[in-house]
Amino acid sequence: MQLNDGHTLILVKARPHASQTYSETVCCAGVDENGDWARLFPVPYRRLNKDQKFSRWDWIDYQWVTPRNDKRRESRHVQEDTIVCSGKLPTKDKTPFVNSLIDPDLETATQCDKSLTLCRPSYADFTISRKSQEQFDQETRAYETAAKQGTLFGNELDPIQPCEFSFRYKWVDSKGVPHSHECADWETDATFFRFKKMYGEEKALTQITHIFGEKYPSEGMVFALGTHSKRPKQWLLVGVLRLDETLQPSLI
Repeated sequence: MQLNDGHTLILVKARPHASQTYSETVCCAGVDENGDWARLFPVPYRRLNKDQKFSRWDWIDYQWVTPRNDKRRESRHVQEDTIVCSGKLPTKDKTPFVNSLIDPDLETATQCDKSLTLCRPSYADFTISRKSQEQFDQETRAYETAAKQGTLFGNELDPIQPCEFSFRYKWVDSKGVPHSHECADWETDATFFRFKKMYGEEKALTQITHIFGEKYPSEGMVFALGTHSKRPKQWLLVGVLRLDETLQPSLI
């Protein structure tokens, strides 16, 4: 297969997925300087070298080939050993750069044949529910199996601990259409775990509700959404980006 060069600003790092094919992987996505989307998969993030690991708002360079089983035009099969971090988008540039990528609603994105987009909710209600024991146990077993598979790649890892809670947004787009999505943003889970370690579960839930349910909606946020690989009409919430409603010089 032909190798292609990629240069992408990372906007999405979804919750790690326990794949039967690739062990434990993370679906990442972002855009190039022209605003063209790229879905990067599979990315075995915890197996990457320290200097390869990237965060949201980082630019990365890499090589990729066209995936065999994914016809979405933005999808890239990344060669993991070619990933190189190549800079970070300055804070002052985030809002003007990302505003140009926002679609008013998912219908518009679908009509443009996109499988990745950004939407700014006009209203958002953040809710938390505890997962059933069956769901939690199933996710635990999947991560344990994925961790064992990882030893085949010469890098044994401790299994990921699934989050006991499901985070969800009920939101309305700019055309007034209501939506409801579970949040699959890795950062949301990681924030909860960090607070739980610091304060305990009860206060962690209070803190996470304040940030994602009050602070972000009031100060400005954008949802990153992508279609399901096997159900192209189903949109998933894969990222929550804190982004000012307007670019205010006093905040730069």
